[in-house]
Amino acid sequence: MQDIMDTGITLVENISKTRKVLPMEAIYILHPNKESVSRLLKDFTSNPKHYTSAYVYFTVACSDELLRQISTSGCLKSFKALSVLNIGFLPVESHIFSVNCHDTAWLYTCPLDRVSNMSMRLESLAEQIASVCVLLNEFPKVRYRKRTCNLELAKLIQMKLAKHKEDSPQFGQGTHKDRSILLLLDRGFDPLTPLLHDLTLQPLVRDLKETEDDYYRYGNDQEFELTDKDKLWKELRNEHIADVSRTLPTRLRMFAESKQHFLASKKKADDIARATGGGVSTCDDSSVCSSPGFVNYGADVPSGSSSISSASGNASSLRALQTMVREMPQYQKEAASYNALVSMTDFCLSACRENVNAICAIEQDLSMGQTAQGDVLANPMMSLVNILKPDSMSEVVRFRLLLIYIISQGGISETNLEKLLDYARLSLTYKTLVAAMSSVIGARLIISAGGSFDSPLYRGLPDLASAPPFIQHFLPIKGKRLRDVDENSYALSRWVPYLDDILEKCISDTLDSQCFPYLLNSHASRPQTGALLQIPDQSAFSGAGDVRGPSARFRAHSPQPGSVGGPGGASSPADVSIQQRPGSGRIRTVNVPEDIYGRSRMSEHCGPRLIVFIVGGATWPETRVCYSVTQRCVETRLAASDKSSSSITTSKGRSSFGRHSRKSDAPSPAPNLHLLRNGGGTGWNWEVILGGTGVITPKQFISNLQNLAEYC
Repeated sequence: MQDIMDTGITLVENISKTRKVLPMEAIYILHPNKESVSRLLKDFTSNPKHYTSAYVYFTVACSDELLRQISTSGCLKSFKALSVLNIGFLPVESHIFSVNCHDTAWLYTCPLDRVSNMSMRLESLAEQIASVCVLLNEFPKVRYRKRTCNLELAKLIQMKLAKHKEDSPQFGQGTHKDRSILLLLDRGFDPLTPLLHDLTLQPLVRDLKETEDDYYRYGNDQEFELTDKDKLWKELRNEHIADVSRTLPTRLRMFAESKQHFLASKKKADDIARATGGGVSTCDDSSVCSSPGFVNYGADVPSGSSSISSASGNASSLRALQTMVREMPQYQKEAASYNALVSMTDFCLSACRENVNAICAIEQDLSMGQTAQGDVLANPMMSLVNILKPDSMSEVVRFRLLLIYIISQGGISETNLEKLLDYARLSLTYKTLVAAMSSVIGARLIISAGGSFDSPLYRGLPDLASAPPFIQHFLPIKGKRLRDVDENSYALSRWVPYLDDILEKCISDTLDSQCFPYLLNSHASRPQTGALLQIPDQSAFSGAGDVRGPSARFRAHSPQPGSVGGPGGASSPADVSIQQRPGSGRIRTVNVPEDIYGRSRMSEHCGPRLIVFIVGGATWPETRVCYSVTQRCVETRLAASDKSSSSITTSKGRSSFGRHSRKSDAPSPAPNLHLLRNGGGTGWNWEVILGGTGVITPKQFISNLQNLAEYC
């Protein structure tokens, strides 16, 4: 709101509420639906008019019906602008977005005969997803997980993008942009990740705390915003909690020591340095925290005296921070960040010691199909029963464990399900939530004798045993995952979201086209990525790929948004104006020069984009995967650029020395396995953008299942 006020706006009002008549111009920012358009027109057909004139901006393109309503209302003479911003989404982080689709998220896989207005819902969802592509100036090829609902949504998105391309021929032009991909997934592609505890900082704190409004609350009514605005949070949010517990005290001490010379009293400076020497409880047992592979129990933090610092030590650290804030108010923001992160880390570590570690151990064993030592899980049900403690676990956590067991074991008999529900002290109504999960996955999870169990969500679904095999490819035990456990992973964090495999295969052009087909009759036949890009393999990064890019380690400079051939011609939200084509009911978007809005970082990207959208919601662990894969692509670009520069230098050197030059005896560098095949080349790389019908926590995922079960 402050940003709006700083531009000279004096009043912000909700269009749905009663407002005063004011003799001034107004700016309307509306989502195009019947209610908002009716209120807009009412403001200028009433006597007197609410405002003298208006600049009207819609978040996404209007339907033909709404355009006709506006054009026949007689209000056009009062509108100085009628534009579309193509911002039909909510930015969550720099590469993460969500869309506002109300209950479409959990109705998406519901039987069509149970949802009367599904076509309208998909139309709205497609419009919002298309607006992301338009804003990024991407006209991607569309891929989808093979499922009828995904196919229908893919067709709608493709149709809307094609219309925009027809109106704006320059749309989607730019270096490597013809290789961009939009990948549509439903939540059934990986139903385990939304259920598992993840021990990296952001997923863990959002799982354990109520942070639905993106605020972490602690202490005496203090709050901390979990967004990209805070640099320290941005750096640590995707780190494992055990790593955070080790690095945060060091960071805190360095911060305090670097500011000592600003303090009025040397004694106070020394006191702060001593107080911040510890900071937060840490995981310092080398056998527990530091050793790699199957014996690394990561966040299994030792309790009691084995912990480095006590609660009193942490309290003294926070008091020292408060002293620093009083002495140096100019550093109040940075100190507040450390204060919040210290509190957050201690909260998470305390939860790990209490019962999260034990829960994670059985979750990982069930999901991976083996123990941390690599042994086959002998009796999965007994392992589950031993950990279920109704007196110390919430209902949601107990049901999460049951679902993880059922999914990892390929279903469950109705008799055993009822026994487990009884043992976990869960009512039999939870059977309907298992049926809802079956609808999400696309196959029956409850095996009932003679078909005694029935649910509308079950109708038309095959048994899991006879369902297409790719439905269970997310399970490592099926042998379809890209790699086994990373030898450096923590034992309580062996699971890697299946999205990581999908992104890597999609970028390297090895994703199964039978399970994830391209939309037929897409805007262009798909080029053979491997043939066109000619990316050198990792053992010999020759940089012989697309060498039209700039020199080594070049950060491509983008032309102004909207210019032809710009690698990222995405316009700022307020940079798109609308014209109506003669004889056409559609809106035509026209890019206009950029001025006060500045350049978007996203527009500076040089290379193709992989835009992934998950209907049913992305998860916080999957956001980490998004950044990780993009970083691998960046490293691939740098490796190719360095190799290319090195080859040029070597070539020049040999031509100077002629036949007297000697061949280097130095061994060639080993291939970097962290590089991603086809991930980048000289001056360009892939970038992953992840979106969904929200970014959900496990609790929200269970809530969606409950909504689906109650609806049907």
